[in-house]
Order: sequence, then structure tokens, then C-alpha cells
Amino acid sequence: MDDSVEGRAKNAGPVGRAQPRSDDPISDEALGLRRYGRIVALPLSPRLKVRLGRAIVNALTNPQRCLPTLRRTTLVVVQTLRSQSPADDAITAQLRCLVEEIALSRGLSVASLLSGRPRWVDLADQGASWIANAGESA
Repeated sequence: MDDSVEGRAKNAGPVGRAQPRSDDPISDEALGLRRYGRIVALPLSPRLKVRLGRAIVNALTNPQRCLPTLRRTTLVVVQTLRSQSPADDAITAQLRCLVEEIALSRGLSVASLLSGRPRWVDLADQGASWIANAGESA
């Protein structure tokens, strides 16, 4: 092992950050827009795409803590998409596909302890109920 200052500087990465895998299509080194902009293929603003992608990832990794954040983001996305006049069924299908894509691309397809199904399936079902409830209250 090279203990010289030059050797340490040459081999050292950013402190406290894992080096991204070369086969990872969504590198942790990328900015949020590059990370979620490719996956979120909805007609949304770049900022809302990043917000939705992060909310989905956080809800998949911390299912109890982050559901209110995802619910608020989902309602904003639904309101934005409704202004462009797609049907609620189309919005639900798009968000369900988006949750599945993000979960599988990030390796977050862990089974839920309660239902035994992957967490993203439960999360997509929860999102569908939020969209249905938002449609009733609108």
C-alpha cells in the first residue's frame, strides 16, 4: 500500500461517499435532474420530476416515515396532470409504472413483511387510492 501523500490523494475518493457502480444506470453521483429526469417520463416540470422521484425512493426505503411526503407530492402531480386533461385511470397507470420503474432500477423490490408482496406494489396501490380520493374531493 502506498502511504505517500501522492498515493493517498490518487486513490482517495470523496470522503464518506461510495463510488458509483459502472453498471448503475442512475448513478448516485448524478444530479437529481439527471437521476430522475430519465425515468419520470411524465409531462411535468424538471423540479416536480425530481421531487416525485425522490419521494418515491424515500417512501420505498422508509415506508412509514415518508408516506405523507409522497402523498402531498402525488396530489400536486395529479393536479398538474389533470390540468392537461388526461383521465384518472391514465394518471394512475402512469404513476404505477413510474413506481415500478424506480423501484426496480434502484433495487428496492424488497417484499413487505405485512403483505408478502414487493413494497412497490403496496405503494402503487396506496397511490391509486390517493388519486381516487382526490378525484372524489375535487
